[in-house]
Amino acid sequence: MTQKFNHPSYKVLITGTAGTGKTTLFEKLVRAEKAQWKFVFDHQGEFAGRFRVPSVTNIDDLEDKTFRKGWVVYDPADDFPGKSADGFVFFCEYVFITCKEVRGRKLFCCDELQALTDQHNAPEALLTVCETGRRHQIDGFFISQAPNRIHNSVRNQLTDVYTFRQSDANAIKYLVDNGFNEDEVRNLKQYEAIHRNLRTGQVMYSKGRGFSAENTSRSGPRGQEIPPDESGSGDAVAAR
Repeated sequence: MTQKFNHPSYKVLITGTAGTGKTTLFEKLVRAEKAQWKFVFDHQGEFAGRFRVPSVTNIDDLEDKTFRKGWVVYDPADDFPGKSADGFVFFCEYVFITCKEVRGRKLFCCDELQALTDQHNAPEALLTVCETGRRHQIDGFFISQAPNRIHNSVRNQLTDVYTFRQSDANAIKYLVDNGFNEDEVRNLKQYEAIHRNLRTGQVMYSKGRGFSAENTSRSGPRGQEIPPDESGSGDAVAAR
């Protein structure tokens, strides 16, 4: 078992209404991160194509794919048909057990987290990944249209939130409770987003090809510019 108690936890939530750019930002952030393993739960069958890597569709192939390092994109449709939440529990357990035994930084990623856990019931395996995963250098990237519906024990582990435009009152309340300005969130234009480091209060605003710091503390770690589109022809944050 490998443990590293001084690993700085980094867990990111990307939120916003549909069609505002969440998934494209998620893709750019995860691509930019340096990690020996990037575990992606792909219950909607979307990310294998986006990341241009083959998906793993059965349990037997997971170990082989993990052994090779790099991207491990798991689609539970074959192993858990119609039961994505069960597949998610399995994948959380698999990632945690695997990451306990290997050195190096790992990412745990999934889309629409509110569909897999809610404010009343969070899978114990996910809480283990979030709460104890830091010892084994596991960081997280999550997408959710409704952050208020994610279990509080998971939300408390978040270090950074990116929000696109939100109009739902409950989602906005969560953002305001975490230091976002309601008017700014409601009035974001398409493709615009605000990033807040929940530890330091550092805020960054989307502008054109990236995020630029404005009126913020300069002491916050991991303020990260979003790389430009590979085509070089548009905003860094594109619509989902």
